[in-house]
Amino acid sequence: MKTKLIIVEIIFVLILLFSAPLSAFAQTTAIPCPNGQCDTAIGPINANNAISLIGVIFKYVVSIAGVGAILLLLIGGYRMILSRGDKEKLHEARDTITSAILGLVFIILSLVILQIIGVSILQIPSFE
Repeated sequence: MKTKLIIVEIIFVLILLFSAPLSAFAQTTAIPCPNGQCDTAIGPINANNAISLIGVIFKYVVSIAGVGAILLLLIGGYRMILSRGDKEKLHEARDTITSAILGLVFIILSLVILQIIGVSILQIPSFE
């Protein structure tokens, strides 16, 4: 049962990766990154600043994780509806919902910790 869930998650991530616009291949100029600003499939990134790149990657990873957790909540609810009183299936559905809620809590806490440490204490400008 867990392998099916992992396969569904992998398929979802692959769909997200391949459905992103490929604006980086549409450049007509010979200069790949004029003024240090590179146009990529996930938006413009400052090529001269590694912190900016890490910030952009972090935003997308957190977004994908949040969408995955919400999908797991929906899957757990669907399984709970389809359990029809079967104790084993109901327990599996509750475990899925509990795991999804804990995942969302960890995602939210990571954003709060990053905001407190990265912006308030270390004053990293790209994490604002």
